[in-house]
Amino acid sequence: MLSSKLLPEMEVKDNSKREQLLHGMQNLPLSSQIEKLKARIDMIGAACEIAEKMLADMHKAYLFGTRQGCKNCPNFG
Repeated sequence: MLSSKLLPEMEVKDNSKREQLLHGMQNLPLSSQIEKLKARIDMIGAACEIAEKMLADMHKAYLFGTRQGCKNCPNFG
């Protein structure tokens, strides 16, 4: 769970990024703004798919979520 101290900081950063993105498109025609936003959304979606695949591969590689435990992980006990 995220610390409540981090949330305001993250919100400020998020608002700043949003304003930065929208500021560069204010003078463009509406259709161009929509196309740029769709392209950005597609890029974010592709990055999420890659991250999900990498996480799934890591789970498989280290047997997370199985009853056997992690046979490739170091023993810290």
